[in-house]
Amino acid sequence: MKVCIIGWYGTETLGDRAILAGILSVLAKIDPKTKIKLGSLFPFFSKRTISEDFDFYKHLSGAGEFQFELFESKKGSELKAAIAESDLLIMGGGPLMHINDLFMVDYAFNYAKKKKVPSVLFGCGVGPMFKTRHKGALQRIVKNATLPILRDEVSKNYLKSLGAKESILNRMQVLPDPSLQAIQDFQKSERTKEKLDYIAVNMREFPAEYSQESQKGIHEKLANLLRDLAEDNKVQLIPMHYFHIGGDDRKFLNSLRFDLELENIEVQNEPLSLYQTFLRFEQAQACVGMRFHSVVFQTALNGKNLVLDYTEPGKGKITGFLRDWNLEETFKKRYVNLQSWNSEKLDLKSVEQVVLPGDELSQRLARYEELLKTVL
Repeated sequence: MKVCIIGWYGTETLGDRAILAGILSVLAKIDPKTKIKLGSLFPFFSKRTISEDFDFYKHLSGAGEFQFELFESKKGSELKAAIAESDLLIMGGGPLMHINDLFMVDYAFNYAKKKKVPSVLFGCGVGPMFKTRHKGALQRIVKNATLPILRDEVSKNYLKSLGAKESILNRMQVLPDPSLQAIQDFQKSERTKEKLDYIAVNMREFPAEYSQESQKGIHEKLANLLRDLAEDNKVQLIPMHYFHIGGDDRKFLNSLRFDLELENIEVQNEPLSLYQTFLRFEQAQACVGMRFHSVVFQTALNGKNLVLDYTEPGKGKITGFLRDWNLEETFKKRYVNLQSWNSEKLDLKSVEQVVLPGDELSQRLARYEELLKTVL
């Protein structure tokens, strides 16, 4: 089987890398010798991350026999050739959102339909969307997708609010974020499970397009929280992104570290692989997450975590994740939306461990394989 995977690769976060691992895990169950053509916006960066994560794919995702071929997805000729030579086109998770690279996805799904190559939205989020041209591209993508799978009900409702037709909404499937498949694979591995003496924290520069108050004000609140955490704990600041396009977390995390001048705070400046990142979150005494996939990782791997939600109150992707797992009430005192946070004290010591329902998660993830077989 030949599969073309596109998405935000080339600027991938650890979340994108976990999504890819989850996709490979599902494909391995169908055909362990699948040949992958991975479309990347910047192939040199994806070449590095695939190399770092390949042992994870091989040993944990059953993908040891997979063959990777990178192509530049921004080049129309390479994109068309990769789709035409494939049995399946996959949009590899992550959000369908207000960036111009969405037009590449739009082009790809339109071309796949013309060439009669089945296409799948593999557990994607939706939004935010601000401009008419991006909303139009989104509507065309979901219309052309043979199998549209979203990662939460919030995304489906957001799509509806943007005017998606009922005929399209009725075809939508909602399944867990594909990164959770990678996490389940990781949890089956042999590893040291002991807890170590640190709190793992992910923070990012607040995205200006979300802001209902100044970035500076929100950053000051994040610094104050970090200062409180460091009073009694060693703190490791763990990036979820190591590339300047999309915002290298290390720039912001180091600025916090230098401004606070506290010796028990350290930044993970050397890039971690996906496996190493999972391990850091799992072994921490507790965690704090801001990027969406840091919240997913920390909740599934650790369960003693605080959530800093930078997305739209009540309808963003972090709300979608918590709501789909009935965790909104549980996280009430360990969650803040940064757009409306008045710096209320967050107490990690009183946080009880959350455990995602493993059997239910496995059953829901198994639907990916079942649904993919219907279009192949």
